[in-house]
Amino acid sequence: MVTIKQDVVCIGGGIMSVTLAKLVQELDPNIHIVIYEKLNSCGLESTQSINNAGTGHAGFCELNYTPLNRHNEVNIDRALKINREFDVSLQFWSFLAKKYKTFKSKSFITQVPHISLVKGKKNISFLKK
Repeated sequence: MVTIKQDVVCIGGGIMSVTLAKLVQELDPNIHIVIYEKLNSCGLESTQSINNAGTGHAGFCELNYTPLNRHNEVNIDRALKINREFDVSLQFWSFLAKKYKTFKSKSFITQVPHISLVKGKKNISFLKK
């Protein structure tokens, strides 16, 4: 049995694991990182822009990020937090694009339209707020 020293192990080769691995490597170039992916290559499953798992988004139009507060007003605090976190990811990817000419963020950052679909009078009323 061969033992390989691994400082960081990422399970799944989607955008989240790859971004984390690169961030850690930028902080410590000597660290040993391994990404395990069951498919033939990274980014083939849920990372694609039409899928939702592991995709980054700005937090806009996400009803579960904007609950009603006790005054029956839409609370946008969580949506703003998600937006700030996504902005940090965009800044990091921009840094990588400037540092590494082979890093093409446009190959995986895809803007897609977003809609919120609800049913029932209560949910329609909430969506209109």
